[in-house]
Amino acid sequence: MLVLSLSHVSSAPPTLSNDELFNIILRRLEPWVGEEGEGGYVLVVLAADDPVGGNGMEKERRKLPGIGWWVWKCKRLPRKYRKNLKRLYIVHPSLFTRTLLPFIVPFISPKSYSKLHPLPSLLSLYHTHGVSLKGIDISPSVLSTESRILKELPDLLPAKPALKRMDSESSLASWGYHTISSAVETAASYLGMAQGHDLEKEDKRGYWGRELDDLLRDSIPPLLSDLRRVILGECVTTEGVFRRSSNSTLLPAIIALLDLPIDRQPSLPWGELARDDPLLPPKILSRFLSELSAPVFDQGLYDGIRGAVTLDDLKSKFIPSLPDSTYLILSYLTRLLHDLSLHANRTKMTSLNLSIIIAPVLISGTDPVEDTILCLEPSRPLPAGLRHMAGDKYQEGQGTLVGLLDMWIGHYGEVEEGMALDD
Repeated sequence: MLVLSLSHVSSAPPTLSNDELFNIILRRLEPWVGEEGEGGYVLVVLAADDPVGGNGMEKERRKLPGIGWWVWKCKRLPRKYRKNLKRLYIVHPSLFTRTLLPFIVPFISPKSYSKLHPLPSLLSLYHTHGVSLKGIDISPSVLSTESRILKELPDLLPAKPALKRMDSESSLASWGYHTISSAVETAASYLGMAQGHDLEKEDKRGYWGRELDDLLRDSIPPLLSDLRRVILGECVTTEGVFRRSSNSTLLPAIIALLDLPIDRQPSLPWGELARDDPLLPPKILSRFLSELSAPVFDQGLYDGIRGAVTLDDLKSKFIPSLPDSTYLILSYLTRLLHDLSLHANRTKMTSLNLSIIIAPVLISGTDPVEDTILCLEPSRPLPAGLRHMAGDKYQEGQGTLVGLLDMWIGHYGEVEEGMALDD
């Protein structure tokens, strides 16, 4: 399966003529096309060429030739390119393209018409045709168009079961090398597409609403490794990181793509996304933590949190009591926040600030008052109204989740002494 992204083509050097550009594309396709009658290939064209980035800023783009030029070129393609083509998927075609294709394609090659599949959304490639998106490099332009389409056509999103817990907010290289990407892992999948794709039989899910034990499996999943890398690489100069929320228009597409089975997901351009909006990766991480099927800290750990007043309590009592998956995610998170806190002079986010922001995302018990108390600084007196509501549930000198996280983040090296986190 070969992928042609027009958003990457449009960023080609302006010194290249359209004919030179077309010949470069053919040369990159040729090794996988084969000789006439040998095998076959599937071509996915990502037709989005949105000049507007996720922050709404106009980006200068090369103007691509019109459909008449492409039709003229396609009629002169070497026979093997047309003969060996099994399927052609055009994702995000414009209204003009969708209107003219049914009339033009039969004149180019009558046999090609049945191979043509215009698709409104990238998600349709998987949900409707069963094509894995693994190995496909997604550009911000494609994400921007996908988000717009999902907003206009929400029915394209598959129905999802309700989450078991509340949302966190309610609970307190050069262009050419990127133009063509080969998805080797999915090369065999297109042969059986005609029989359809039974998604109901797939016992696979994405990153949202998962159980920690099921998702981690003794290692940190790829999304979390990517987020850690990009947050520490691109977000350490942003004031209020984690505290301020991203308003990126790309969120709908990112969330939907991360909901695909993990081994079927495309490659997202996290570096580009973070440079465009440094608040976006922390937003995705917070959402991941808040949408786990159960909170990271369940109510069985509340007494341990209250008893962890000193660093020794944290090291010798609390951490040894944690389930393996809970320890793994907390060790990952506190390491990330520790490294981020080293840049507090620029981000204005100390270990305490980060603890105050992240604590409500990690906890969601049956008693909101109890959760609220655990999300306060341990040295601060309770407000009178909250003290009255708490009754005998609160005692002076007890530890809180914010205090525990502040200790763990601030003294990460000492707490994790002799332990290694598999990244």
